[in-house]
This record gives sequence, C-alpha cells and structure tokens, in this order.
Amino acid sequence: MKNIFISAVITILFLCLGCLYIPYHAYIHRVPDEKTLASIKEGVTSKEDILMMLGEPDRVRNNERLFLYWWQEEHGGVVAGGYRYFSADTILSTHSLHIEFDENNIVKKFEIKKKGIFSRRTLPDEFYEESNECPE
Repeated sequence: MKNIFISAVITILFLCLGCLYIPYHAYIHRVPDEKTLASIKEGVTSKEDILMMLGEPDRVRNNERLFLYWWQEEHGGVVAGGYRYFSADTILSTHSLHIEFDENNIVKKFEIKKKGIFSRRTLPDEFYEESNECPE
C-alpha cells in the first residue's frame, strides 16, 4: 500500500511540475561503421570503392567531386509535464560525412561534421541548407 501511495505522489508531482529525461541511443538513416570509415584513406581510396562501401551518397556536388552522406543520432527523450500541459521530444544530433575527390577520382579529403544537439528531426535537405556546408 505504501508503494502505491509513493508511486501516486511521484506521478502527480511529475504531471504537475516535472521534467523527465529518458536516455537511450539510436541511429536514424544509414550510419557508416567504424571499420568502413577507418578503411577510407586519402590519396588511396577511389570513388568506386566509396560507392561499394557506402552506397549512393545523399548529395553529390561540384561535378561529382564531393559526396555527402548524412545520419542522425538519438540521445534520448525528454518528457515535460505541468498543469494542463504535456510535451515529449527527442534529443538528436546530425552528422554528415564529406568526401572530396581529386581529378583522378581518388579521395582527396574526408571529414565528419556534427551539427549540435537539438530536438527536431532534420532531413538532409534542411541540414545542408541550414548549415551552408554544401556549395553547388
């Protein structure tokens, strides 16, 4: 009986005043694994190798000299409650892999960029438009 009372009090407090963070981890879209990323070598890996390892890029720029891959990472959820108010959201970060090729279609440079933590799902188009990281 005591446990029911305590649970009821906690539930009422949460619904009236509370905020609760629920940690978990998940990926959205396709994420390259560490082994694949480690196998990409500047000056060695070809465009064909990249396509075989990672598939078609999400964006292609600069006459196929720049490939862009995108994914999101979920870090957890936040639930907030108050009098006549309830909200739930997800904490996310967005990542992009930029691979630049030289004139011989060999990887010239590659890097992973991370856009900060936020609570709204971003589609690849929105991510590149907002960050201005993807010149034509």
